[in-house]
Amino acid sequence: MPDGDCCVLCSGPISDTEDYRHCEHCDQRAHVSCISSSAEEENLQVLRELQNSGEMSSLAGPSPMPNEVSSVSSAVSVEIPAVAVHPQDYMDGRPAAVQHLIPNAQKGIRHLENELADLRTKNERQHSQLEWNRILQDQGFAAMQLEVRSLREELASERVPAPVRPSMAPYESSPKQGELLATPPADGPAFGDTDDEEDY
Repeated sequence: MPDGDCCVLCSGPISDTEDYRHCEHCDQRAHVSCISSSAEEENLQVLRELQNSGEMSSLAGPSPMPNEVSSVSSAVSVEIPAVAVHPQDYMDGRPAAVQHLIPNAQKGIRHLENELADLRTKNERQHSQLEWNRILQDQGFAAMQLEVRSLREELASERVPAPVRPSMAPYESSPKQGELLATPPADGPAFGDTDDEEDY
């Protein structure tokens, strides 16, 4: 790596690691410039001197703004023949900045999938338990109904019959108070028939 390479994201110094270049300033994988920082600093110094001295007005076209100067220098730094060092879709260090987050994201996704599977299993078990409890409740209620019905039938069979109301016929055929009987009683003589006549 040439001396003085800088990060195109923050223009910080670049250090080599095992498999990629690393920016010491923004702490990210960096797409670096192969132009030495001293040469770039000289170009920027020349631009500043021209702008301060007013010689830029003599050049063709309007004078560039400060942000245009920085964009020009950044454009010079971005033109890097280092595509073979990084993946094909690598641009300006942005994919590399999130590359180390992919394994953690995959682990998080697997963890969430496992938790979702556990929750589904628990939900199915609870649903089965509730269904079984409902079946047992229905069976218990049916058994209670049969028991109550049998108890009612047993009580109906053992119930004492109601007392019979006495008839008024015997009272109507019996003699009233003070009325003599038409026939003599079976255990004695008739009225007026005594044994005194036999004694004379």
